[in-house]
Amino acid sequence: MLKTLRRWWQSRTGQTATPFDGEAPYYVFSLLFHVILVLALGSVVYYTPGRPLMVLESDTDAQVIEEIELTELAISDLPQEEIGDLGEAIDEGLKNEAQTIAIQALAPMEQPLIDDFGSTFAPDVDSILAAEEANPNVIARGASGVGVAGATGAVDQITDEILRACDQGPVLAIWLFDQSASLQPQRQEIKQRFDRVYRELDTILNFTDESKPLQSAPLLTQVYQYASGLKSMLPKPSRDIDAVLSTFDQIQDDDAGIERSFAAIAQALTDHKTYLRDSKLSDKRKIMLLVVTDEVGDDRDLMDQVIEMCRRAAAPVYVIGVPAPFGTEKVRFKWVDPDPDYDQDPQWATLDQGPETLLPERIQLGFFGMPDDDLETMDSGFGPFALSRLAVETGGIYFTVHPNRQLTGRRVTAWETSPYASHINYFFDPLVMQRYRPDYINMERYQKGLKQNPCREALVRASMQSGVGALTTPGLRFPKLDEAEFVNSLSQAQRAAALLEPQVEQLYAILAVGETSRARELVPRWQAGYDLAMGRVLAAKVRTEAYNAMLAAAKTRLKFEDPKNNTWELKGADTIEVGSRLANLAEQATMYLTRVVREHPKTPWAKLAERELSTPLGWKWEESYTQPPSPPAMNNNNNNNIPNPNDERAMMLERKPRRAPPRL
Repeated sequence: MLKTLRRWWQSRTGQTATPFDGEAPYYVFSLLFHVILVLALGSVVYYTPGRPLMVLESDTDAQVIEEIELTELAISDLPQEEIGDLGEAIDEGLKNEAQTIAIQALAPMEQPLIDDFGSTFAPDVDSILAAEEANPNVIARGASGVGVAGATGAVDQITDEILRACDQGPVLAIWLFDQSASLQPQRQEIKQRFDRVYRELDTILNFTDESKPLQSAPLLTQVYQYASGLKSMLPKPSRDIDAVLSTFDQIQDDDAGIERSFAAIAQALTDHKTYLRDSKLSDKRKIMLLVVTDEVGDDRDLMDQVIEMCRRAAAPVYVIGVPAPFGTEKVRFKWVDPDPDYDQDPQWATLDQGPETLLPERIQLGFFGMPDDDLETMDSGFGPFALSRLAVETGGIYFTVHPNRQLTGRRVTAWETSPYASHINYFFDPLVMQRYRPDYINMERYQKGLKQNPCREALVRASMQSGVGALTTPGLRFPKLDEAEFVNSLSQAQRAAALLEPQVEQLYAILAVGETSRARELVPRWQAGYDLAMGRVLAAKVRTEAYNAMLAAAKTRLKFEDPKNNTWELKGADTIEVGSRLANLAEQATMYLTRVVREHPKTPWAKLAERELSTPLGWKWEESYTQPPSPPAMNNNNNNNIPNPNDERAMMLERKPRRAPPRL
């Protein structure tokens, strides 16, 4: 363009020099461009959709009232006259996490839901709940891992949630109680709390005033019991507090051991669709679903469909549940027969209360040379995945209730475990664990996230392998009283290591695929999970291979320095004496495990890493002396059949009959 301008100037003036020579034109064009850009930016008007312009007429004589935003919930263990007594040992500072309610379906709803209640129901979400489609501008609060020591603390927080909802309009609170026998004490605890908090709510809301029509009551309540079936405990939603409380005594224990939690929630919502669908109905209400259970639910396949129903209805789900054990599904449950006519000694049953993630994210690997029972059922900091995701995605809260939660920071023994509670060995600070919240998303999005970072995919693949044991009781002491017997004992010890080596090698091969992408991982939960898995597998690999190599070398190379000694004993050592390759792997294992402890303190990952680091990775031989066994003594006096009077007295004591725990 400049050449064209120069030629035009030269042809018009006949002069060789033109104003367009040199760098001046570039400065002119730059100036013009930036002036135009500034003018364009200045013309942009900030626009907020959905907020119409309002003209307010102010009254100069009116008193100005300062609006106070309620940002924090006061928590106290002491009885109070007003709402706010939030129960026992509730963890402070746990703010609900905000998320926008979306109206896009997470799963198709054309298929009927099989509720296992003796019927098949197919809720028509488009027609039943169309009038209550969630406003995309509405923000819902959802949280998981809100820890409380007792159900009363959860009830108090739910009471506050009900009160907040009633400020926006009439509310229908639907309570669903799991009929598991293990929940009987908790139901009674909730009943006692109900009597107080509902009357406190009535003091504030005045919803029991019978002089006003039922439709104008700010709060109505319905109660269900469910197991493999669902039953409403009231003929219709009621504002009568005494009627609601009487339903608690009518809930029957179910010994079938089946809990259809998701189908029960869907059916309860469908039963009350008129409160959502008909805009002409004068008693149109916001529905809040409140579930009390101690298991994960046997119909988790309905999770996506039920989440969609609740989101379309803008119906938050609050769950008073149990903590999920970290990275595992099963947990031991302490059962004491509620009938005093039977033996009151504790019995242990097994329940499904985990895991806290959609797919396994913790490798099942034993600890070398020691039992790992005390680390098998640590608190994950969150509830079981399916119900927790339901609460989070609908704007509710999942409360993890455990009576031993106040023992955070130390090991909880089996005898300390409260009756009717799971045996959780370690609890962690919920405030710390909030950084490690699981991904509450559907399977499609979860798998997409795995594909984006190979270290995540490697961790999940390794975690889904069958559990790998360890040399929990490896042979460490080898007397050399006879050469052939000594070599044979070494060979026997090697066999156990030889069986374990390929299993550990397989886990290592899977995890190694994601090693190069580990640096790109920024989410704390995945960082801790991968580093712990890689560190533990490397440690197991080094210990097992070094153990095997030390035994092989002992067959030919070991010579006693003191001729009086006759025994070789393996001791843990910080150095690797059987090759540089294993020494390099030991350094990597220490690096991964140390990083977990340093970057993720006071978490389950750090606890496992500390346990792994407490055992040296290398081995060394030490010599000692073993007294040869004495010949067996001859004993001709056969007095073994003489009865023990103490045993006879014990047998004479009257014992109460004992019965096994029901299916929980």
